[in-house]
Amino acid sequence: MTQTIIHKSHETLYETDFLLWTEETVAKLKARDFDHVDLENLIEEIESLRKSDKKEIKSRLTTLLTHLLKRIYVNMPQEFNKC
Repeated sequence: MTQTIIHKSHETLYETDFLLWTEETVAKLKARDFDHVDLENLIEEIESLRKSDKKEIKSRLTTLLTHLLKRIYVNMPQEFNKC
């Protein structure tokens, strides 16, 4: 039990309340208080966004190409006249 209490006392705002962490980070950035910004977690979040955006683009392109190939190679005119 003591270890749990010690562990919890070392948790950061990033780990306990992500929404509040983002609000405080934005406020610090707007105030140009760069000395107090949680850079490690901010960098991690930006890298995560980059990865998820890349994944989203890949997924949408795959869907688009699949639809284009079906349009070209599958003869189903009744499916395309529903507009």
